[in-house]
Amino acid sequence: MCNGFAPYSIILGGKHAHWTVGEYVARVKQYLKEEAGDVDRVAARVKSAEWDPKPLPKQPLEAYMMSTKTRIKTIRKHMENSD
Repeated sequence: MCNGFAPYSIILGGKHAHWTVGEYVARVKQYLKEEAGDVDRVAARVKSAEWDPKPLPKQPLEAYMMSTKTRIKTIRKHMENSD
């Protein structure tokens, strides 16, 4: 494990948003800092970069937002534990 996250190099999102796990975590950490830890605002920013540009068919928005917020909360918890 690297920084609490498995060292995978996978692609997240559709053909318009290609983030490795490391890039995703770094981006979410930056968003969390910029948004003062507000999960809803961070999720909205991730959605606009990852989900919005993806063509149909795509995962239902409610399911996407639930899983995105869970990922963001996990990253935030890791950030808090590393301080």
